[in-house]
Amino acid sequence: MKKLLILSAVAFAAMTSCSNDETVAVNSDQAIKFDAYTYKTTKAGETTTATIEDFGVFAYYDADAAGMAATLNPGYMYNFEVSTADAGVTWTYSPEKYWPSSGELHFFAYSPYKAAITADPFNFTPAAKGTAGAPVLVYTVGATAAAQEDLLVAKATDQVKVGSPAAPVDMVFDHALSQIVFSARSGKESLTFDIQEIKIVRAKNKGTIDLSAATIVWNALDGAADYTAVLSNNTDLVYSTAAYTSLTAADAALMIMPQTLAGAAFGTPGDYTDPGTGNYLYIQYGAKDVDTGAQIIADNTVKAIPLNITLDPMKKYNFQLELTGEALEPITFTVDVNPWDAVIDTPLGL
Repeated sequence: MKKLLILSAVAFAAMTSCSNDETVAVNSDQAIKFDAYTYKTTKAGETTTATIEDFGVFAYYDADAAGMAATLNPGYMYNFEVSTADAGVTWTYSPEKYWPSSGELHFFAYSPYKAAITADPFNFTPAAKGTAGAPVLVYTVGATAAAQEDLLVAKATDQVKVGSPAAPVDMVFDHALSQIVFSARSGKESLTFDIQEIKIVRAKNKGTIDLSAATIVWNALDGAADYTAVLSNNTDLVYSTAAYTSLTAADAALMIMPQTLAGAAFGTPGDYTDPGTGNYLYIQYGAKDVDTGAQIIADNTVKAIPLNITLDPMKKYNFQLELTGEALEPITFTVDVNPWDAVIDTPLGL
């Protein structure tokens, strides 16, 4: 889902603004202010206008209005924290900055805000406001669902003051990561299933993104992480040909690095402790008889499914599992009818 954050300008007293130790002429009555809005709603666990608390902004001053270039530097605003204390009614930051009277500004933003931005897991360059270079982020995804965040990025280039008071600068934020949730159902009418664990194995967890690029593209993917789902409603999964039961706990969707997952043959077939080098979905489960509750498949039985899918930024994936119980031994019958015993003649007198 996209988020719309609006930078608005309102009247303030005259003053000057400095960028990279260079005096820049500014409009005397226009301080850059911020408001935050969204035009679409999202589900629990995702960032919305109602839940966003802060974001960081970089602004590049382009004196020649020649367009964003790596020769510019983010000295006009360098990782300014913009925050709200009243659920988005007002947004504040310090010190206030003003629209230049000539040239252009190029804005780049992310959320949630980070004070430390030059070391793992959030490593931004240029590492100083006076250093030239495109806004590039090297990012590492958190190891657990609780540690993961809905990383948002946005840009607004070639901006100039329009009107008085100045028209707002629209910052359209996109989800930079891929979101994954899980659902399941029984594929056997006579069985209910319990799922004890689901995890994605050996996914890339680190990448690099240029915030000034036309689209969100992650490069230099690295790392190998296992991501375990936080489950809910994961017992007594019943048979259905239509509906799946959602398994992902509230606010616990996985937010992972966009990438192509490539499943591979297991090192030893059937031995999931020797899975080779590919990506796969690891599941522990059990099954019971729907009528009596008798255990049919022991709990913590392991199943692994090779994953072959490309995960894109801004997209939410619902992995739907139909559980059938691999290699189940169904109850079968053989039928023999014993022949009648010898015929017994029984005379009856009338």
